[in-house]
Parts: sequence; structure tokens; C-alpha cells
Amino acid sequence: MSFMTKSVLNDKVVMAYFPLTYFILGFVGALTMDATLYYLYVSGGTPLEGGLLIALAYLPWAIKPINAYIQDWYWKYHNWVFVSIGLVAIAVGALSLMFDWGGLSLSTLVIMVALCSLGRVSTDVAIDGWAVHLTRDDGGGKLRTWMEAAGFLGGIFGFPLVILILGDDPVTNWPLVLGLAALFVVMIGLAPLVVFKDRFRVYEEEKGRTQIDWPYLWQWIKAAKWLFVFGFVSSLTFAIGKVLGLPWLLSLGYGPTQIAYFLIGNFVFAAVGAYSAGKAEDEAGAPGFAVLLLAVAYLILGLSGYVNAWTSRWVLVPIIALTGFADGFFIGAIGMFFTRASQRAGPNGPATKFAILIASTNLSAAIFAILTGLVFTAYSDYISYKVIWMVAGMVPAFLTLPVAIKLGGTKSVY
Repeated sequence: MSFMTKSVLNDKVVMAYFPLTYFILGFVGALTMDATLYYLYVSGGTPLEGGLLIALAYLPWAIKPINAYIQDWYWKYHNWVFVSIGLVAIAVGALSLMFDWGGLSLSTLVIMVALCSLGRVSTDVAIDGWAVHLTRDDGGGKLRTWMEAAGFLGGIFGFPLVILILGDDPVTNWPLVLGLAALFVVMIGLAPLVVFKDRFRVYEEEKGRTQIDWPYLWQWIKAAKWLFVFGFVSSLTFAIGKVLGLPWLLSLGYGPTQIAYFLIGNFVFAAVGAYSAGKAEDEAGAPGFAVLLLAVAYLILGLSGYVNAWTSRWVLVPIIALTGFADGFFIGAIGMFFTRASQRAGPNGPATKFAILIASTNLSAAIFAILTGLVFTAYSDYISYKVIWMVAGMVPAFLTLPVAIKLGGTKSVY
């Protein structure tokens, strides 16, 4: 077969599947977390409840190294992807049959988000480890940015478009939406693995399986301490935006249709930002530039509130687009940087090493989400959204940027 002798990066069928899987993950994630967060807030939920929902959704992602270790040791990555996507489809499909929105209780939402997060995290670990494994001799950082961009595009279909369809009343059509989503996951996620199974299997067998050298892995963890620090502190701005973005738009009086259009623009520019990160010639300097861009975008968002610019949609739309681009570029740069760090540290346990790095951002996102919701709920009478976005901009400028600069001068780590 001719594809056996080609570089995996030149095989468009195989390479297209990785962004496609992230598109599915972005779609299901937005459908089961962002959309439920929106309906929680319009039903009178507090930022503390929203922060708790986000935290519980991200906790399964914080234990990715355990999942990754199992997948590095047992079975093949493409088999894990098949099973994991199947679990996602089953979870979403089962919810379409048994889920009763009722009064939109927090406990019900938590169950929904947690079930789907477990399936998504398994798929995420498998596809990440598979990508790092297959591209370890050919790069792979740019492939990572394509995957992140596809994830944002999937988010458009999972959240803003669902809001446009369902409006303020999700009760009637929500089971149908979940059922169609499960069918979509099966057709788009599982079908290519069945049709092109020989193609996927050959590349993985050519690369060979790798095992984990624990003494070496421990040495790498100690040497990569600044990578973990960067991953941890970088999530604060993300957590603030995730918990308070929707309450902020609702506080401005915008309805579901207007919010949906805002978010479509945000997701589109986030996808462009993630893709643009892959164009960076200096991979070591990309995180520093990404942090600086993030700081500027959120400072502009905060400052625009002080000049009453939020009352004009013509001003607010480009600002939200800018924050989306900054978010996307930042996530793409981190993904590319962590991918190369995992590959350059040797071939042993690619999924485990990448998962260990990313888990630092997932764990901190969960912690900061709860803290953001707790602080804002307790002191909402004293803290305005203008101050919130200014803080979201100053955090990367004064906390994350110094760590990124430190990483740029420590190339031996990655």
C-alpha cells in the first residue's frame, strides 16, 4: 500500500482525523457544559454554582495522567479512540433518553456534565497520545494547533447554534438535540476509524509502541518544573472568562440570539487564533507572545467598560472577537509548546508525558473556577465586571508572562 511509505504528516486522510476528533470534543463539550452553564444562569444560577459546575467538569481532566498511563501501556491508541468516542456517544444518547430538565437543578446538571466529561477526557487522552506518538519524528506542534482550532469550531455548533435553535426554553427540544448529537458523534467520529482502519493501524505499527521508563520520566518531571508552573498560573484568566463571561453578557441585557451571535464571533476568532499559533516560527517564544496578547485583549475589554463602550454592539463585537483570538492563540501556543516538550523528552510514554503537562492547566482551571465564583458571589456588591476584566488582563501580564519568559530561556527543558 502506497500510504505505508509516506510521512504521516503528508497523509491527508490520517491528519484530517485528528482535527475532526477535536471538532467532536469541542462540539460535545460546548453542548454539555457551555450550553448547560447558560441555562443555569438564565434560570437564576449564581457564579458560585457556575464555578462549581465548571470545576466538576474539569476534575476528570486533572487525572488524565492515570488514563494516559493505561493507554500508553495497553492496547493501541486508535483502539482507545474508537472505544472512547463510543462512550461519548453512549453517554450523550443515554442522556437524551433519561434526562429531564425539570427545574434545571444544579445536581442534575452536574451529573450530565460529569458523565460526558469522563467520555471526553478518555477520547482526549487517546487522540493526544496518538498524535504525539505518530508525529514524534516529524514535528507535530502545528498539528496540535489545527486540532485546537477545530475544537473551537466544534464549539460553535455545540453552544451558540443550540441557543439559536432552543432560545430560552430548552425543555421541549433538548432530548432531541442530544439524540441527534449522539448520532453525529457516531457518524463523524467512529465511521472514519472503521473505513480507514488499516490506514491508521499501519502508521502506528510502523512507529512502534513505546513503554514508560519511570526513572527517566521522574527526571524529566523535575527538569520541567517551569512548564508545570506555567500551566498552573496560565489558567486563571481562562477560569475568570469561563465563569463570568455569560453572567456579564446577561447583565448587559442581551438575549439568547444576541449572545449566540457574540459567541459565534468569539469561537470563530478563537479558531483563527489557535491556527495562527501554528504559524509562529519561534515555538519557544510563542507562549510569551500569547500571554502578552491575552493581557492586552482583556485589558482592552476592561478599559472599554470605563468609557461605556459596552452599550454599543458595534464596539463590543470586535472586542469580544479580539478576546476570542487571544484565547485561541494562547491555547494553541500552549498545546504546540507542550507537544514539542513531550516529544523532545524522548519516545517513552508520549500520552503520559503530554497528559501530565496538560493536567496542570486542567487542575488549576478547576480550582480557579471555584475561587472565581466564590469571590464574585460573596463580593458582587463591591466588584464590578470592569474590575474583573482588568484583573483578567493584569494576571497574565504580571504573573504568567515572567514564567513564559523564563521558559523561553530554558530550552533544555523542552
